[in-house]
Amino acid sequence: NMGGALASAAARSGEVEVLLANRTKAKAETLAERIGAVVSSNEIIAREADHIFLGVKPQMIVDVLKGIAPALKERKSAPVLISMVTGLDIARIQELAGGDYPVIRIMPNMPAAVGEGVIFYACSGNCGKAQQEAFLRYMAPAGKLFPLAEELHAAGSAVAGCGPAFAAIFLESMAD
Repeated sequence: NMGGALASAAARSGEVEVLLANRTKAKAETLAERIGAVVSSNEIIAREADHIFLGVKPQMIVDVLKGIAPALKERKSAPVLISMVTGLDIARIQELAGGDYPVIRIMPNMPAAVGEGVIFYACSGNCGKAQQEAFLRYMAPAGKLFPLAEELHAAGSAVAGCGPAFAAIFLESMAD
């Protein structure tokens, strides 16, 4: 899955210690063993991590953000929330998380799993340069990263997400 692919990229970067949480603990344990990460919980990650990836299905994001909001509010410094949830803009992420947190909205594609992906990203106005640079360093092993205005994310995600599939179909057709 995409969350696992990006966690693997972050681990390969050597820039960060990766903490994993999953509603299915066995999945988190399997991935943690494979990439050298630590299994944790949403609440601990919300209290301790500098960058928090939100890699859940769209129908789960409201509960996840509301669940970690109390831990986020207890922090002295704001973490960066990084969301790959389709259809949820930066303002809504901040609203659900209960604060004006720095947010990086991303649209990765599956080739990121092998380091050949394209990741479009948009940053909230309060996301600092150092926070953005750290994000770019530890996501570099996933592929190429391109800034994209948030209002273009729907179009960008269609191209990035479907582009590899269209190319594969085209190549398969030529082979036939």
